[in-house]
Amino acid sequence: MSDFLSKLLEILHIKKSTDRRMAEMEKNLRGAKSGNEDRLQDLKAEIRRLEAQALQKKKEFDEARGDSKQVVAGEIERVIRERNKLRDRARIISTNIERLATALAKIEEWQAAKASGLVGGELDDIAVEVQDKFDDLEISDSAARDLDRVGYKAPEREHVDVEREVEQITDKEKEPADMLPPEVLKQLKELETG
Repeated sequence: MSDFLSKLLEILHIKKSTDRRMAEMEKNLRGAKSGNEDRLQDLKAEIRRLEAQALQKKKEFDEARGDSKQVVAGEIERVIRERNKLRDRARIISTNIERLATALAKIEEWQAAKASGLVGGELDDIAVEVQDKFDDLEISDSAARDLDRVGYKAPEREHVDVEREVEQITDKEKEPADMLPPEVLKQLKELETG
C-alpha cells in the first residue's frame, strides 16, 4: 500500500521522485561549479592586478623621501593585505570546486548504477551519499558567501607618541626595513623575484 501511495504522490508531483531530485541537484551543482569557476578566474585577475600594484608601489617607495615614504609604506601594506585576503578566498572557492566535482561524480555514479539495472536499496544508498555531499556543499557555500560580507569598524583612537613623530620628521632617510613590517618586505621580495 505504501508503494502505491508513494507512486501516486510522485505522479501528482506532490513528492519528488529520486530521478527528479537527482536531476535538480545535478543542474544546481553544475551551475554552482560554473559560477565558482568564474569567481575564481575573477579573483586570479584581481590578485595579479594587486601584485602589479604592489610592485609599482615598491618602486614609488624606493624613490620617496620623508613623510611621503611613510604614506607609500602604508599603501603597500594595504595592497598586500588585500591580496592576501583574496588568496584566502580563492583557496576556499577552489575547495568548493573540488567538492562540487565530487558531488557531480556521485550523481554520475548513481546514473550509471541505475542504467546498469541496480534497484532499490543500492540506488538509495548512493542517493543518500549524493544528498550528504550536497548538504556539505551548502555549508561550504555559505562560508564562501560569508567571506563576501564586509564589516567596517571604526579604529580605536591611538595615543600619539610625539617624540617618535618628531624623530620621524627629522630622520628623512630611513631604510625600507625600518618602515615596512618584515612580512610585507618578505612578500614584496617574493613578488620581485617572480
